[in-house]
Formats: sequence, structure tokens, C-alpha cells
Amino acid sequence: MGGRDPETGRKSNIHIGPGVRFDYFMLDLHRRGPENPEETYDERVIEVRQDPNRTPHLALVAGAKGKRWIYATQGMKAGQIISTSSHIPKYPTPGIEGNAYPLVELFPTEKSHVCITEAGSCGEIVRQQDDYTIVKMPTQHEYALKKTCMATVGKLSHEDYRSKIYGSVQMYRRFGHRMAGSEHKPKDCYQGRRIRPLPPVRVFAEEKLPPPPKQKFTFTRKQLSGLYGNAAVDPVQELAAIYSVDVRLVAVSKTFPVDSIIACYEKGQRHFGENYIDELELKAKEFASRGIHGINWHFIGRLQSNKLKKICEIPGLWCIETLDNKKHADLLQSILGSDKKPLKVFIQVNTSGEKNKGGVEPEGLDELVDHVEWKCPNLSLIGNLFFLF
Repeated sequence: MGGRDPETGRKSNIHIGPGVRFDYFMLDLHRRGPENPEETYDERVIEVRQDPNRTPHLALVAGAKGKRWIYATQGMKAGQIISTSSHIPKYPTPGIEGNAYPLVELFPTEKSHVCITEAGSCGEIVRQQDDYTIVKMPTQHEYALKKTCMATVGKLSHEDYRSKIYGSVQMYRRFGHRMAGSEHKPKDCYQGRRIRPLPPVRVFAEEKLPPPPKQKFTFTRKQLSGLYGNAAVDPVQELAAIYSVDVRLVAVSKTFPVDSIIACYEKGQRHFGENYIDELELKAKEFASRGIHGINWHFIGRLQSNKLKKICEIPGLWCIETLDNKKHADLLQSILGSDKKPLKVFIQVNTSGEKNKGGVEPEGLDELVDHVEWKCPNLSLIGNLFFLF
């Protein structure tokens, strides 16, 4: 990301730039060997090469368990045999460069962090203390690590990394660096810090567990209404308890075939919705021809003046949920007449304000409700409920 935060896009590291895209190598930082003193896990160094994304060089090694990339030490060369052992001898002998022995992981696990990863750096064993080994880091800080932690003998390669001459500003930027200002002395500059004594030995006894993942909470009516979680009250059931009405589930069939609707009907579903008049007419007639009665159809599509008569003639029509103007209300009133059963209707309200969507504006809702209740006796407005689209 060139020194920028991947989420906010803000610059989080002023010394890192985008640079040129390089290949990224998957590195194995953990070397585990047998604990038997007479056995070692041997690997042959196949290749030592530079890594554009890390400061030390990398070595491709191969053993009985396969190939992997590891950090190369200062004197590591192709063809060299390196050994790994987890045995701690009673009288340690000087190790061979490139070999790995216990003790510079923070903890003796395969998921542990590695302390020293910078080019040309190394740790120094200062002393032994009970079950811990005191190691001086390149920062001069001292860590108390368990003796079973793994370490590699030698110094990381590419020691002249800091003194490398790039030759030009463009080449410096090519490797992903940003040009910095003048160097500041640690104490004389106004940005400098006081030289403080080194902290005491830091003991790494037990590996800390990762923090629990952060969770996002949003206050909604459901959460503010009472219990939340397994004991929460379903909002539909809560409204039904408040208004003392039965909960009605409407299954919108749309492009589903008649056989699928029949399967739902056999399971006890009785209310179905359709948003196209022609499809609703075909499905209703198909059910009537098969002798299936008891289905309640809901029309949830946009009303058209020239098709209102066809809607009213559909067998099993239970209600219209998209009434949104006085014109359609008056036409339905005249089509139904006084000899037919009143038709249930819902008033559709356009709460989003989009012109391409149907529905009455919230400001004209009261006027339309009064018109349906007082001037359209053949229409039965179901309480004060209206359909939100």
C-alpha cells in the first residue's frame, strides 16, 4: 500500500513509498528438529538470493520434508548442509554457522514470533538463569527466553544493507523508500528524546492469547425494545401482541410455477402475493380449474387504470396492497358496485421520495385515507395499516 493504511488510505508510514512491484516469498521462520541427541534434520542449501521485500538474503533449502525459504546467515552458500536439532546438551559446544539449536524465538511454538529479522543483526547470549537464557538483542535490550526456543547460529546476511549506496534518488524510491529530511540528533534537536537507561530484563514466560475480535453493535428498535439475543422477542410477534392481531405470512410467488405454489399450499400456506396482473390471472384460473379453493391472492404490483376490472374479476382475490391515489379508489368503487363484497385494500406510501416508485406521498396520506373511508364504501381499508414499499 506504499505506506498507507489499507482501510482509510491515509499515510501511516512516512518512509515507505509504493516503489516497484516485486515478487513476495513465503518464508518459514520456524525450524524444528528431533529431540534425540543422535539425530538431526539435515537440509541442503540450493540457492541464496536477494529479497526485495526484506532486508536479509533468503536461502532455498531442501530436506526430507520438502523445500522452503529461510533467512540466510552471513556465510551461507549453495551446496552447504545445515542441520537442525532440538536437543539441549549438558555441555554445549560451539555451533556451526547456519545450524539451528534451541534458543531466537519468543516462545517455543510454531506460531511464535521471531525476535531478530533485520539484515546484519544478531543476538548475544549473556548468561543462563534457571530455565531461561538471557539474550541481548540488537537494540541492547535483554530478553529472558525459555531454553527450548529455537535459534540459528551466525549473523543474518546482507550486513552492508545500511551502508548501501543507491546512486540516485530515483533508485532509492524504486526500492520503496521515501526521501526523508535532515537527520536529527537524539538530544539536541527539538524532536529529540532524552537518553534514558535501558529497561530491566524482560521475561517471556507464557505466550499471550490474541485479543478477542472486535464486534460492531448497532442500536435498533429490536435491541432497545427489551431482551436481545436468544431470549429476544420477534418484532412481528411483539407487534401482534401489542395490537392483538394474527400474524399473516404472504408468500410472493412471482416466477415460480404452479406446482411450487401447490407444494406450499399442501404445507398449510394460504396467502400468496403476485405483482403482475396477467400472471395472477393465469395462476388463479389454473387453481380454480384444478378444484383447489381457499387460496387468498394479494396483488402487490403497481395498479393500472385499464386493468382494474380484470383484477376485481380474479377468483380468490383477497386484497390489493398498492392503492396510492383517489382516481384508482373511485374506479374500484364503481367497478365493485353495491352487490359485491367489499374489497380489502392497503395504501402504499412512498417513503423514499423516488419518482420511479409508486405510492402516495406521506403528506397526502391523511387525505387519501379519509377519501377511501368516507367516499368508497366498497373498499375496506384494513384499519389504519398501510403498505410501505
